[in-house]
Amino acid sequence: MAARLRLAAEVAPQLLTGGLAVPLVIDDPDEPQPRAPLAHEVVAMRIVAGSTLGGQAHEATARRCFAAWPLPLMEAMLVQEAGRWRVFSLQPLLLSDLSGAERAELPALLARYGARSQPETAPTMLSLAVLWDGSDPGTASSAETLDRLARVAAPHGLRVERLHPSDFDLLSDHDALFIRTVTGVDQPAWAWATRAESLGMPVIDHPDAIVRCGNKVYLHELLQRAGIATPPHPHLRPRVQL
Repeated sequence: MAARLRLAAEVAPQLLTGGLAVPLVIDDPDEPQPRAPLAHEVVAMRIVAGSTLGGQAHEATARRCFAAWPLPLMEAMLVQEAGRWRVFSLQPLLLSDLSGAERAELPALLARYGARSQPETAPTMLSLAVLWDGSDPGTASSAETLDRLARVAAPHGLRVERLHPSDFDLLSDHDALFIRTVTGVDQPAWAWATRAESLGMPVIDHPDAIVRCGNKVYLHELLQRAGIATPPHPHLRPRVQL
């Protein structure tokens, strides 16, 4: 860079375009010979929100200028050097600086910016919370089973995350609850099930199911009324000997 500046200072004064100094260019960095750029190697480009006015070329450069200097309306000066375009001047513009034809282009260019600036949202995966305690010998599923559930669910847009009973505050971050711990109205799973119901999320086991299945007498009578065969079993009461 120092050699380039030194050589540039030794050549003739730079060109002037509308009072603006145009930098000298070097065609071969290995053999720096600064020269004044030709007329077709200097371009003035007016940019509106990342698009060029007048259907000019260099749209990619316009978008990069707007990304680096997000001015809604600006004019950039480009010079071609060693086959590449680079910006050597950039200044903001006012609406009064535009011609009538350029002002007529503004609605379409601003609409293009609005469409381009909309974020591309990836499909959101639903999240299934699995209440599971690996330290509980009576847990309903093994870690391997839940890992397989996660693998099978992922291609269908469902993320599976295991939660420990101590992670109660994390339940609301999910879309549904699958309980794989011991259930009962006196168990932690009851609080999880009722909380999920209050949040409006699907839950297995549902609080109603926990109540009904926890009361074996009620469950036995319910199955009998439905005509579902059940194994014979006695009802035990205190101080009753069999």
